[in-house]
Amino acid sequence: MDWFNHIALAEEELKREFDHMLDARLTPADYGLRVRQHPDGMMVTALNKMAHGESREVTFAGQLVQTAFFARNVKRQQNNAQLVERWLSGLSAFRSYDDGHLRWTASRDQLASFLNDILAPRFIHEKCSRFGPELRMFVRAQEQAGGLLEWTVIVPEGGQKAAKVAGRLLNLTKRSDVTKTQNYYSLSKANVQEPKHEMLDLDEIDLTEELAGGLFAKLEIRESAASASPLIKPGTEVDAVRSCIGQKVSKAVEALASIRGKTAIGAKRDEMRQLRPAAKGLLLIYPLDTSEVLGLEEVSFVPAFALSFPATDKARRVQYRVNSVWIEKQLARFNLEDTLNETDW
Repeated sequence: MDWFNHIALAEEELKREFDHMLDARLTPADYGLRVRQHPDGMMVTALNKMAHGESREVTFAGQLVQTAFFARNVKRQQNNAQLVERWLSGLSAFRSYDDGHLRWTASRDQLASFLNDILAPRFIHEKCSRFGPELRMFVRAQEQAGGLLEWTVIVPEGGQKAAKVAGRLLNLTKRSDVTKTQNYYSLSKANVQEPKHEMLDLDEIDLTEELAGGLFAKLEIRESAASASPLIKPGTEVDAVRSCIGQKVSKAVEALASIRGKTAIGAKRDEMRQLRPAAKGLLLIYPLDTSEVLGLEEVSFVPAFALSFPATDKARRVQYRVNSVWIEKQLARFNLEDTLNETDW
């Protein structure tokens, strides 16, 4: 029964891959196909047909995943904006502070359901290579280890024209369109997220003795934990974090970054993810102002996403069987000359 369930999941994902390939007007020779691999060793296909496939383990622990490419299609983006608003309207625990950012809390199941919707064909642009089925499955896989139990969902206050998002007035975020001659809207340096926004959820979390103990137990993320050392080193680093017990986790981020000689907000991304509890994830939704985006002027906003995952060696990986084209595509995408290195912030 378990194997049958796995086959059904793998088949559905492969169908979505075919839909993405068709939407991108590519052939199998051009498109990197991947098939979910069973954790107990059930073969994807006969051995004589696997000569060009390789196993790949995927983890998003300690990483930021964001969208930076959007279809220049009015109907598609209107539907996308409506889906996001419906999902936000269904969340509980809404709150807004003086900073103007909108905040909600979502369960792991609610977040996985949302990912299921936005990972459907023709929502996320195919050039957003890290938004594949493995993203949703990684979130689901953490259930057994107690990870990513709760998500903070934040729609940041921007500086452009005001519009209603999920029934609440908000200033939209402005991002320049650097691909005006293409059939997609692309952001400068392939970046939508502002580094300071990764700290917003940490401003709400109290650093307790129990939480600090869990943070100190985190090891470096390696294939084998046998030789891995703590993410927060004993001595001055542990002391810096411990001195912030009773305050917010964001204070500990500042203290740890200071010990490590980091001052710029963008340089503190490791500290933010290392000190984010393994049970908590962050989803940032940026409603982009399209009033000056060619072909999308009549859309209320284009939704963009950034997911920040806590660094933890306990995160369960997701296994995929991939072909050589998929591997080449990933290598090419990760070496784009115009892709921003986070350390540039």
